[in-house]
Amino acid sequence: MDITIDLKNYDSENPIFKRTASRAIIADGDKYLLIFSKYGDYKFPGGGKEEGEEIEATVIREVQEETGYRVVRDSIKKYGKVLERRKGEKGNIMVMDSHYYFCEVESEAGNRSLDEYEEEYDYEVVWMTLPEAIEKNKQITDIDACPWVIRDTKVMESLVNEQFFYENIFPCVPDTMKALIQEHTFEVDSIGCSGSHIFVFNNDLVLKVEHKRDESDGEYQMMKWLQGKLPVPHIVDFYTDGKTNYLLMTKLKGKMACDSAIIKDLENMARLMAKGLERLWQVDIKGCPRIINLDYKLDRALFSVKNSMVDIDDAEPGTFGANGFSNAMELYEYLRDNRPEEEEVFIHGDYCLPNVFFENNDVTGYLDLGYSGIGDRWQDIALAVRSIRHNLEDIGKEELYSSMYDIFFEELGIEPDKEKIKYYILLDELF
Repeated sequence: MDITIDLKNYDSENPIFKRTASRAIIADGDKYLLIFSKYGDYKFPGGGKEEGEEIEATVIREVQEETGYRVVRDSIKKYGKVLERRKGEKGNIMVMDSHYYFCEVESEAGNRSLDEYEEEYDYEVVWMTLPEAIEKNKQITDIDACPWVIRDTKVMESLVNEQFFYENIFPCVPDTMKALIQEHTFEVDSIGCSGSHIFVFNNDLVLKVEHKRDESDGEYQMMKWLQGKLPVPHIVDFYTDGKTNYLLMTKLKGKMACDSAIIKDLENMARLMAKGLERLWQVDIKGCPRIINLDYKLDRALFSVKNSMVDIDDAEPGTFGANGFSNAMELYEYLRDNRPEEEEVFIHGDYCLPNVFFENNDVTGYLDLGYSGIGDRWQDIALAVRSIRHNLEDIGKEELYSSMYDIFFEELGIEPDKEKIKYYILLDELF
C-alpha cells in the first residue's frame, strides 16, 4: 500500500511542517483496534515519531499510550505508508508521512496515558469491523476537526479490498496469472465499469473480473481484434471458468478524460473527445467480428425490458413519468417504431469520459470495449455529449455545456443531428 493524499486546503505560500508518524493495524478476528473521538470518527492508533526514536518503537509507544495494550515487538510487520499534504493547525502546510504496521498485542490492556490533545478529543478504545468504521467515517462532515479521517478511511478501504481479493478472486485465477500479480500491491478502480471488479497493480497490470456474458466475452474478442488498430490495452492473460471472466491486461498511458488534470481545460477536452471519435471511425471495419447495430441493440433492449432489467430510477430526468414514457416497454416500442437510418462505422459503444485516455494533447487509449463493433456513429456521438454534460454538472459548470457542445461539433466538422442524439440517449436507458 502506498497512498498519496493532498487536500489542497492550504495556502501554497505558507511554510511547510514535516512530520513522520507510525500507526498500528491490530486485528482480533474481523474486528480491529481503533480510536474513537467525540467527532464520531474512527482511526488506527498511532502518532508522531519523537526525535531520535526508531519508527517501530514509535508504534509500540503510541499504541500503549492511546489504548493501554502492549504491542508484541516480534509481531510488527510493515504494511505501507500514506503521504499527506494538508493545512496544519497553525496555518502552515502539514506534510505527514504515516507508516502503517500490522501488529499483535497482549491480551490484557493496561492503563492509557493520553496527552492533553487526546484528552480534548475524548479518545475511546473500540474494537470494530472495518466496514462499520468506513461507513461511520464517511458521515463525517467536519474535516477540519479531524482531517485524518480521509487518510485512515483510505487505509481501511485498502485492507477491505485486499481481503476481498485474496479470499474471492486470487484463488480462482490460474497459476500463470497468479505469478504475474502475487505480492504486488493494487488499487481498486471504482469509476464506471458497473458489475465489474477492477484491480490496478503497481506493476502496471490491470485485472478485470466480471460475470461471463455477451459484453465481457465481446470485450476480450474485440481487444484481440483491435491490437495494432487502436491504442487499447495489451492482453497479458485471459481465463474463464464458465461463469466469470478474468482479463489481465496492461495499464493504459495517460489520464481519463474526466480526470481533473484534463477537465480543467474544458475546450481542449471537448476537442480531444471529438478527435477520439474520428480515430475510431478510421478503423477499417472489414473483418470486424462484432456488429452492434440497431438490430442487435433493439433485440438486447427488448430482452432487458421483458426480464425487468431496466432501472427506471436511474434514467435521465423526464424519460419516464408524467411528461415521459409510462414504462420501459412503451419506450422500447417508440424506439422500435422510430429507428433512424444508420451511418455504420467502427464505434466504441459506450463512448464516455471515463473510457477515453489522453496525454500530451493526444488520445492514448480506449477502455471498456464490450459494446464496441460496427454500429451507427451517432450512438457514440450521443453518449459523448451526454457524458460531457454530466461531467460539467459534477464540477458545477453546467452553464458551459452549450459552448462545449458547439466546440465538440466544430472539431468533428459536422452539424449536430439532435433527433439522433435524443434517440440514442433514450436507447441507452434500456441498458
